[in-house]
Amino acid sequence: MMHQQNPVKPLALFLLFFGLILCFSDGLLAQKRSGGKKKSVKKSSNKASNKTARSSGPIMKFIYGDAFIGPSINYASGDYLEYQKQYYSTANPNFKIQGKFTNHIYFTAGAQARCYPFRKPESILSGLAFSGGFSFLQKGFKHEIGFANTALDYLDETRINDQFLASFLSTHLMARFGKRLYIEAGISLDWFLSGIRSQEIIRKTSGDNAYLGGFETKEAIDYNLTTKTMARQSVGWVFGLGYQITHTFGCRFYNNFNKGFFKDGDLSNYQPSVQVTISLP
Repeated sequence: MMHQQNPVKPLALFLLFFGLILCFSDGLLAQKRSGGKKKSVKKSSNKASNKTARSSGPIMKFIYGDAFIGPSINYASGDYLEYQKQYYSTANPNFKIQGKFTNHIYFTAGAQARCYPFRKPESILSGLAFSGGFSFLQKGFKHEIGFANTALDYLDETRINDQFLASFLSTHLMARFGKRLYIEAGISLDWFLSGIRSQEIIRKTSGDNAYLGGFETKEAIDYNLTTKTMARQSVGWVFGLGYQITHTFGCRFYNNFNKGFFKDGDLSNYQPSVQVTISLP
């Protein structure tokens, strides 16, 4: 029987962590506002000019920089996985075959530049920005298969652990709207850097009637992934929701969806990530 990891629990943990950051940020801003108020006495002759200055506000900078880092989890799906499930069915009643796919948790890090074409704060379009940048991310999954001979009066089983791990440089172009709370979406181009496929085969027997009372053998083989089997680059989508806690620090829930992994096989990867952002004005 095929068992695939339920994505609800990891996503719930990511969203819970994201919500805690938002709650903490609200408390931090409230404390900053209550402790940072200062009384000032202004001359009546300057009231008109000060009111005009406050209404127009300072002109925003045209470009900002961001760095970001955070945990991510990769969800793999597609025809390649469905094809592997065909090995689980057998007409031989003396054999039992089962398996599962496991998603892995990684870290994503990168940087980007944001530009604001409408820089007057009173403009409704002042929250519109366009960003371009890059991030380093990893994609992959682990496939575990178990074979058991049920016709024997002792245990005879074989387990195969097959793991794919590939590194990518993802470049993106996005549109962003909002100042403190913002949304963003755009396209990405993921470039394959390197990867490895690790296979481990374990054979085990045990029981009174097993040969020599039972034995266990283990063999591990590693293969380097190259562009012969991996897609050199692939186009995908990126989107997210973020919150700017202070002028420098923020957080966001960032998502990368891409259908390119193998050169010939169909394997999609959806990778959500909870990130801490650092703005560099």
